[in-house]
Amino acid sequence: MRAQIILIGYNRPAATLRTIRSLDRALSSAMTHHTGAIEPMIRAVIDGPKGVAAHGDHAQHGDHAHNDESEKVGRVAAIIRQGIPHVAITTHARNRGLPTVLLEALDGAFARPEVDRVICVEDDVDLSPVALSALLYASERMPSPHVIAAAPLRDGIPPNQCLLLTRDAHLASRPLLERFISTFNLDGAYGTRDHAAIRTWSAAIAYEGGVSSSPATSQDAIRTLAWRLEGVSIHALPMRLVAHRGLRGQHNTPLHALRTGAVFERLDRRPWGLLQPRLDAWISRGGGIEVIELHALERFFAALARSAYDLLRFVRRQR
Repeated sequence: MRAQIILIGYNRPAATLRTIRSLDRALSSAMTHHTGAIEPMIRAVIDGPKGVAAHGDHAQHGDHAHNDESEKVGRVAAIIRQGIPHVAITTHARNRGLPTVLLEALDGAFARPEVDRVICVEDDVDLSPVALSALLYASERMPSPHVIAAAPLRDGIPPNQCLLLTRDAHLASRPLLERFISTFNLDGAYGTRDHAAIRTWSAAIAYEGGVSSSPATSQDAIRTLAWRLEGVSIHALPMRLVAHRGLRGQHNTPLHALRTGAVFERLDRRPWGLLQPRLDAWISRGGGIEVIELHALERFFAALARSAYDLLRFVRRQR
């Protein structure tokens, strides 16, 4: 088994630097516990700046904003190159959106026959020092195809923040993700997608396939739908080994972070010696998505925030 690490970046230099520091610690641990299981060359893919048309021309307006974003994208590439000794970087010339960027990155990784697993890491997260070790340890003991998230699911969806997927899991989700991109012309327009149309489209596919679907319109949700349709096992480690630190992004706002409890996420930093027995117990039960070891403060404040949000929505509907 060989796993490829893919780091997905965009225009967040400060967040990327923080992610790289935690990724470096996690890699060191994984190399110790899983010698030879990880490709030494990390692949980094950086989405391009907005404001550039498909033919390469700048938009008529907003050149200053484009230049600022181009500078941030360049800084992200420099930070990754400086912080990771063995890295191959792909920087897109224009903004294409996560579905396209991720699909092409996964295709490239799995094109190499020695790679049978990929661990995707996003650019605005903190990783536990044993996050990669735990994912590999669990994956080695789970039947394929499978997907394993390094933290509990969010709204029933395994987030791409630190996610392991096998080759077969990628192949199972690829056709639907391609349809998603082409049907809604998302290559370069992901941020302006038609949410209502995507919900209707995905709900019809889920109904026809006899599975449940999420009302979310992200690529995470579409891939999750594909995995359920194709019978791919979806797992989430029973403790939080990745924490989201960005309050703003393609899908995130401070309100969203509050509603989902992301703002209260507490990283589990227990050493491997304490974590391994808990992982063994979880694996012996067949894995799954049951949350059993989240920090008490995270559980309390996240539940409080969700309850307050649900109450607010109820009150508004009554008016």
